[in-house]
Amino acid sequence: MQRPYLLSINACEDLYGCGRVLVESLFDVIQHGLTIPPDPEDEDEGGKPPPCYYWRRGLLKEHRAKLTEALRFGQYEEPSYGDEQAWNYVIVFRKATAAECITGRMRLKDEPVVVERFLDGARIGSEVLSLVLRQ
Repeated sequence: MQRPYLLSINACEDLYGCGRVLVESLFDVIQHGLTIPPDPEDEDEGGKPPPCYYWRRGLLKEHRAKLTEALRFGQYEEPSYGDEQAWNYVIVFRKATAAECITGRMRLKDEPVVVERFLDGARIGSEVLSLVLRQ
């Protein structure tokens, strides 16, 4: 099942100027890779107890397993679609409220999310800290 989602204005601005392949990869992670609550065994995701923001590295578990296997055997070559790699981004999200579900015409039982930010490695520290401090 694909996870329904909404994008905040900040998230849309974060994607401005990003390549099509990067954006498609990040949306694939949103639709198929976000877990609530985060899996404590997965080093690529996390969050705090509700109400909170969760985060997920822009990488599906299946893709990470393939990358790990390829790296172990020295067979990995980075795809050539520029400097932008989805796994260099962190998706910051939260559960959608009932009001947002109504506005977005989504069912609450499908666990829709609101993506607040797409943060690249250079901006992660300050942005995540400011989000946590606002809670």
